[in-house]
Amino acid sequence: MRWDQGPAVIDRMLADAELQQVPASREHADRLTAQARTHLSSAAGICDPIPLAGTRPSMTRPVRR
Repeated sequence: MRWDQGPAVIDRMLADAELQQVPASREHADRLTAQARTHLSSAAGICDPIPLAGTRPSMTRPVRR
């Protein structure tokens, strides 16, 4: 399956030096993925869910039965 508009956008970004083509590195990719997982885990632990605009906090809490 091919994304029709993707290649043209990437080619333009490479030509405009917005992107740089670099050799693939599994080790570097794994390190970046681990860092991203750490960031997501940290964010999940410190964020409070943001209630929808115009709602009262009581409307966003689960109902306990």
